[in-house]
Amino acid sequence: IGEAAQSMDCEYLLMLDDDMIINPDVTSGPDASYGFLERLIAHEKDIIGALYYTKGGACSPVLMTKSSERGYRFLRDPEITHGLQRVDVAGGGCLLVKMTVFDKVLPPYFAPEFEFGTDVQLCRKAAELGIEVWADTSIELGHLKAERTIVTSRNRHHVQVEDQVPGEVKRTFVSPDLYDRLVADAIEWTGFRDLDEMT
Repeated sequence: IGEAAQSMDCEYLLMLDDDMIINPDVTSGPDASYGFLERLIAHEKDIIGALYYTKGGACSPVLMTKSSERGYRFLRDPEITHGLQRVDVAGGGCLLVKMTVFDKVLPPYFAPEFEFGTDVQLCRKAAELGIEVWADTSIELGHLKAERTIVTSRNRHHVQVEDQVPGEVKRTFVSPDLYDRLVADAIEWTGFRDLDEMT
């Protein structure tokens, strides 16, 4: 996809998954949400994404921060500013990339997703070259579930079912923040540096 965009002399590459819902409130006719692309372009960032939530598990915001040398974690609700903010990874479901990024990042731009998704791959390579990753979290897209449920910030706590716990044990939590607080307490109590070491 990067090479195709280069061959067509594009200025930007927009990665937009087919299960992204631009107008999750489903109003009749277009509304301001359809101007999301112009808003992303106006920020003039090399890599910028929007806010959307995973459509399964804990329904986490698909924006990440580094949690260890090679690992990442989803941002927590209090970390979402609902404005322009720096992140380590913006979700590939809606990601706008200036084509000049592909002049600096060496091909192959995307490898098979054995370890990391395409969004993590690109954002990691960019960060290693000093390219910043941003998200406009005032722009929120819905994420369509297979059973035609649109996940947004207003309903995600009703939709989430299970959160993956280390050791492949699954438990149901009232909210992902509760799980995160429990993990943070356990790390502090045991004296480990992070979740990987504790696990």
